[in-house]
Amino acid sequence: MVKNKCRPYEEGDYRARVATFLVADWFVKPLCMSPLSCARYGWVNVGPDTLECTICMKRLVYTYTLKNGPPDSLDLLNSTHTDLCPWKDNPSPLSFTSLPLFSLKSLKTIISKWAVHPQLDPNFLKDFKALSSNQIGELLSVLDLDDTPENRERCILSVTGWNYTPHSDPLKMTSCSICQRALPFQPKPSLHSLASNQQTKAPKVGEKRKREEEESWFHCLGEHRYYCPWRNGGDIGNLIEDLLRLSPVRWLQRFEEGSEVNRRSSEDLNMAAQKALKLLHLLKTPIPKDL
Repeated sequence: MVKNKCRPYEEGDYRARVATFLVADWFVKPLCMSPLSCARYGWVNVGPDTLECTICMKRLVYTYTLKNGPPDSLDLLNSTHTDLCPWKDNPSPLSFTSLPLFSLKSLKTIISKWAVHPQLDPNFLKDFKALSSNQIGELLSVLDLDDTPENRERCILSVTGWNYTPHSDPLKMTSCSICQRALPFQPKPSLHSLASNQQTKAPKVGEKRKREEEESWFHCLGEHRYYCPWRNGGDIGNLIEDLLRLSPVRWLQRFEEGSEVNRRSSEDLNMAAQKALKLLHLLKTPIPKDL
């Protein structure tokens, strides 16, 4: 529920404003007029192409056309407020539109909620492997979760912004808390069910079966809305690395590396001191007169 208060630094209020933007009412808009940008300046979506400020009650009607081109969003979203409106020149932080911060505990909770999960797109998994290297296995180890194919895929879903939403059978639901997209999915069949289906059902025609399988594939980044920060997968590797830095294992590694550096430095100092003593000893030795 949107509150009639100007609290730019209250992220809960910001998310509530973003949730008012419906696809049917706010579509075909440039990135600078995305729901995330509009909500930063206190706007909520109240109708087709219509924004409203709950403080000064000003309305902004905007229809995007290729002929007009994208507007100066900062000026339009800011200047439309009345002069005395507290939202004017006082937007929410830009960080609200970026990837959220995870803790290891919260990530483990999100992963554990996945009772079932969709079949991930093999092409996405190939690209994701290039992004995250072998970080998923290390992350599961830090979270004290078994490194199984199911846990790997559920971890990938979680670190790409998807949450499991309980829903009635046969379809399940997953949603993104940033772009507010909710999607039904067909649960990925287990190995046991696949084996039983192969024994009881006749094989389908090759092309038809392949097409049905591809339609059920879930692309973790591509399914987000165009303005969602999760859609830019380049930051996910950094997010995972930041999580791994919080792990006790990494702390211990850094401590051991620091101890090793200190040990080597101490050895180098001892060797330098011994060389200096030898040099002083040579300088104090009298030079023979017959030379």
